[in-house]
Amino acid sequence: MTVDHIIQATEDCQAGLVHFNNGNTHSFLFRNTWYPIRAIINYASNLARENEEYRTNGALTKLVEILPYVKIEVIPVINNELVSLTNVEKMEEIQILSEMIFGLSSI
Repeated sequence: MTVDHIIQATEDCQAGLVHFNNGNTHSFLFRNTWYPIRAIINYASNLARENEEYRTNGALTKLVEILPYVKIEVIPVINNELVSLTNVEKMEEIQILSEMIFGLSSI
């Protein structure tokens, strides 16, 4: 599985092709949208023809191995609709990342 498989899985999820549960869902932030970790990683695994079924912890481990930065939260999902960041949340994320970059560059 590669980052391209994850990107394809998120695009297919946006198109309604990836099925995931409602309720409090372990999700990762990618391109301003929260995606269900387990559903995306399992879908990406199928795209990569690995056909491995990951549980939440294994999916999280796989995600961290592939993406250079991962933000995880438990997100309430209603009606199987993806949750996007608001403008305020986007600015908060930019601030967090700016501080991380500053911290790395001042070493």
